[in-house]
Amino acid sequence: MQASLKSTIHPVRLWLGESRSRLPWRARWTFVGLPPRCYFCDAEGDLGLIDLCAECFTALPWTAEPDRYASTFSALAYRDPIDDALKALKYRGDRRAARLFGGLLAAAARNLATPDALIPMPLHPDRVCSRGFNQSLLIAKHTGDWLRRPVRSNWITRLRATPSQTGLHAAERRRNVEGAFVVSSNIQKEIESLGVRRVALIDDVVTTGATLDAARHALLEAGVADVQRWAVARAMLAKSTIPT
Repeated sequence: MQASLKSTIHPVRLWLGESRSRLPWRARWTFVGLPPRCYFCDAEGDLGLIDLCAECFTALPWTAEPDRYASTFSALAYRDPIDDALKALKYRGDRRAARLFGGLLAAAARNLATPDALIPMPLHPDRVCSRGFNQSLLIAKHTGDWLRRPVRSNWITRLRATPSQTGLHAAERRRNVEGAFVVSSNIQKEIESLGVRRVALIDDVVTTGATLDAARHALLEAGVADVQRWAVARAMLAKSTIPT
C-alpha cells in the first residue's frame, strides 16, 4: 500500500472502529439482531457498526485527506465499486448503501471545521415524487448520526426542475442551475435566531460542482457565513455519464 494512501485511510479506519461510542442509540439499534456485513463482498463486517470489511475498505478509491478549511471535498472517486453502489441507492432505493456512505462521508470529513448543521442537496418536488426519496437526504441523515450534527432538509428549496447536467460542459452546467435554489425569509429568520454560522451541503456525486455552488450561493445570500460542500464521490467531467 502506498504510504500516502495508508496515511489517509488508517485514521478513517480507527475512527469508524469507535462507532459504538460515536453513534447514538437510534443508529446503533439498526444493527441489533443483524450484525454488519460488508456491502461489497458480504463478508462479516469488522470495522465497527458499518457494513464494510477491512479488505474492501482498503480497496476503495479513496481521495486524499481533505484540508481542514477546504470549502468542498469528496471522500471517494466515482468509479468501481462506488458508482454501482450509488446508482443502486439513487435508482433502486438501496437504503443500506445510504447507511454505508453516510458513515464513510462522516469519517472522511471528521477533521473539517465542524458545521452547525448538515443540509442535503434538495431535489425538485416533482423529482422527489417520481423517485420517492432524496438520496442526498438519506446519506445526510446517517452522516449526521456519526457526527452528531442536525440535518435541516427544509433550509433550502429547489425552485425549478433543471434539465439533466449529463453531457453539459462546465459553463453550461453553471448556467443550467443559476438561480435554481432559494432560502425563504422564514428560514433566514430561523438561521439567524439559531446563530448558525457554518453549514455543510451534502450531495452524493459532484462533477464540476456547479449545482453545489448554486445552492451555496443561495445560503450565503441568506446570511450563512461559511458553506462547505461535501460529496460522497467525485466524477470526472469528460467520463461522466451521471444523470441527476
